[in-house]
Amino acid sequence: MTLQLHQRNWETEPAFKEWLTSNSKGPLFFRCSACSIGAKGGKSEIERHSTRNKHKLAVQSNPSLFSAASSDSTDKVKRAGLLMSSFIAEHNIAFSTAYQLSKLIPQMCPDSTIAKNISCGRTKCIALVKKCNRPKIV
Repeated sequence: MTLQLHQRNWETEPAFKEWLTSNSKGPLFFRCSACSIGAKGGKSEIERHSTRNKHKLAVQSNPSLFSAASSDSTDKVKRAGLLMSSFIAEHNIAFSTAYQLSKLIPQMCPDSTIAKNISCGRTKCIALVKKCNRPKIV
């Protein structure tokens, strides 16, 4: 039995596009950004992974990063959280201030739907900074 190689077009399918990426281990592997794991397998293994309880809980517990219906405004909210996290890291501000800052921004910009939807506490802020600072292996 031969394993199927990972295909980039799977990453754009609606069922997978929020969490599926290629893995740096090679073309036989995929990565689930929701569960933060890498696994070996083709499309059937990816579909099997998406039905597991651990994966479902990971996606449900973080709806701001992984939503079934991603829209332009959702992308802007994600970008705002990422920008806030990078600002905190760049200026060496304590990560614990992220929660209070994410509550302050909507009060400063009450007419902005993006500001109202920012939810980036200490844990998510740390995760975003770690994920963005990870060196890319080519």
